[in-house]
Amino acid sequence: DQLKKMGFEPSLDPKKLQIHGYGGGMLPQSNSNIRPVDLIENAIFVSGEADGVFGKDDYILFFAEGPDRIEYDLTRRIFAYENNLYSEKNFYFITLSQDNGKRINLAENMPGNFPLTDQYDDYVYYEADTYNELKSGREWFGERYDNVTEYAYRFDVSGVVPNSTIKLVSDVMAQAFNGSSFKLFVNNSPAGEQVVPLITNTQYGVKGRHKRDTLILNANAVQDPGKSTQAIKYQYIRASSGRSVGFLDFLLVNFTRALALYGDQTIFRSVASLDNSSSQYRITGVPVNSFIWDITTPDEAKQQVFTWQDQVAIFSASSETLKKFVIFNNKVPSPELIGNIPNQNLHGLATPNIIIVTNPQFADEARRLADHRLAHNNWTASI
Repeated sequence: DQLKKMGFEPSLDPKKLQIHGYGGGMLPQSNSNIRPVDLIENAIFVSGEADGVFGKDDYILFFAEGPDRIEYDLTRRIFAYENNLYSEKNFYFITLSQDNGKRINLAENMPGNFPLTDQYDDYVYYEADTYNELKSGREWFGERYDNVTEYAYRFDVSGVVPNSTIKLVSDVMAQAFNGSSFKLFVNNSPAGEQVVPLITNTQYGVKGRHKRDTLILNANAVQDPGKSTQAIKYQYIRASSGRSVGFLDFLLVNFTRALALYGDQTIFRSVASLDNSSSQYRITGVPVNSFIWDITTPDEAKQQVFTWQDQVAIFSASSETLKKFVIFNNKVPSPELIGNIPNQNLHGLATPNIIIVTNPQFADEARRLADHRLAHNNWTASI
C-alpha cells in the first residue's frame, strides 16, 4: 500500500528498488571538507523479492539515521553529539532503477571461543534550541534559569552496570556581572558544581560565558543501578547582585549498560571489545523473529548471523575496530511519506557564478536577485 501511495506500479520488479540518503548530521560548514558528491545508495533488505513480484506480504527494511550526528571519540572514551541546527528530520529517497539495487549481505557467525562481551557503551542527550540571546548566529540555548532556577531532566534508562563509571558532560551559559554557578544532582545525589565566569557590564562586552565540564561519577554513588528512570537536576545559584540569568546549552550522559534488547531496538557498541581481536556478544531479552545488523558503515549494513535460545542471542565477530550493531524485533517503524521529488540533473548544469538556495515561497525574490546580478554584474545564477 505504501508503494502504491508513492506512485509505484504494483507490477514493479522489487530487485530494481533502491534507497538513497546522506546519513546523519549536517553538511560541513567549510566547502573544503570532504563530503559525498551525490546521495549514497543504501543497502536494503527486500523480503520476497526473489519471485520478481512485490506481493502484499512483502516488505522493505533499511537502516536510517536521524538528522543529528553521533560518533564515539576513542581518544577521550566518550560519545560526541552534534545537534542538527537546520532540520529535525532526515530524508531518504526511494526509486526504481534499471539496475538491481544494493542489498544487505550476511555477516557470518565466527566459529570458535572468544572473550565474552555482555555490556555496551550507551548515552542519553538533551538539547533544546529555544533562546537566541543575540538574535543572531547559530548558537541557541534551552531552558532559561531566571524566575525559575531549578529544572529536572528525566531519561528512561535501565540496566546501568553496578559500580561502573558515568561521564556527564554539561554545557551551561550565564549572564552574571558578579558570577554565578549551577549545582548538578543525579537521582538527588550531588554530582558537582559548575562555576560560570562573570561578564563585564559594558555595551560592547561579551554578553554571556560558557562553562563546559565533564563530571566523572560512580553509578552506585548516584543510585543508578536498578532504576528504570534517571533524573538529572540543575539548580542555578544566582549572583548576589546585578543581572544573573542562566541557560542550559546541552547535557550528555555516557554510561555502561547490560547488553540486552531494550524496547523494540537497541543500538550497541562496546569499547571493551577492542581489547580482543574477536569477541563473542551475548544479548538477553531477545524474542524470536529478531534481527541483528552490523551498521558500522550505515549504508553498507549487514545482517549478522546469530544463535538463539531462551531469549538469548549470541554471535561472534571481529572486534579489532569498534563495531556498531543494532538488534531489533519485528515491530519496525515505517518512515513518513513526504511526497514525490522530480528528477534533477545537477551535474548537467553549466557552472554558474552564483547558486541561490531558496524555499519555494521566496522563489520570486530569488529570481529577482538572479536577474539583478545578471544585469549589473553579468553573473549567471542557478536557483
